[in-house]
Amino acid sequence: MQIAQQLVEAKEQLEQRLQQRLAIMVETVKAPLLNHISAINLPDSPIAKQQFVGQFRDCIENYKALLLQHHCLKAVSHQFATDSVALINRVMIKTVIELLLSSDELVAVEIHDWNKALFESFTITPEGTLQPLQHPFIPPDETQELSREIIDGEYLGSVHLFYQTKTLKEIERQGEQSIADFIDQSERLFAETRQRMLRSRLLEVVIFFIVTVAAMFTISLLTIVRPFKAAHRPCRQVS
Repeated sequence: MQIAQQLVEAKEQLEQRLQQRLAIMVETVKAPLLNHISAINLPDSPIAKQQFVGQFRDCIENYKALLLQHHCLKAVSHQFATDSVALINRVMIKTVIELLLSSDELVAVEIHDWNKALFESFTITPEGTLQPLQHPFIPPDETQELSREIIDGEYLGSVHLFYQTKTLKEIERQGEQSIADFIDQSERLFAETRQRMLRSRLLEVVIFFIVTVAAMFTISLLTIVRPFKAAHRPCRQVS
């Protein structure tokens, strides 16, 4: 009964901790997802980066009018700032996830955007380090998922927490071990009680046998002695 109550309390505490972490994640990723809506993704290659930097030079070389140069540089700077924000978004999310993954239960976190596409995904390695994933997390056995939608006036995406119930498994293992110990102890007590009862019954049988033999011997002796006594009495009277 105590193990069962302990297991129920542990489940409630685990769910409460995970719900708190999930609420933190939902609030944290609202801004990154809003920034992601207006983000301009550039190909991550040396040629693309060279072309991107060249856009600043082209603004100066191709436009002689100062106003046109200003508008050109402003557009390119906006694109550069958008990519910088995306980097900041990733750092923000990673920092929060690192704090959340300090829990023994959590093993991975996924963030999906409004198109249900993978926005960010991180998992924790056996060494305890945070590792980004470029693909959806494939949960191992005995892994459960807890998710919540991100709403800020409109649907922005969702957060998914993957966790393992190590604490609950340990409590269940202790419960199973306690039951096994109880059964083993009960069997030993039953065997000992049975042995004591057998010895007691055997002693009773031996005592009963001895008493019976003694009674039979006494009865037989009296049966033999009485005729002699009866015969001896008349002889004494005649004399």
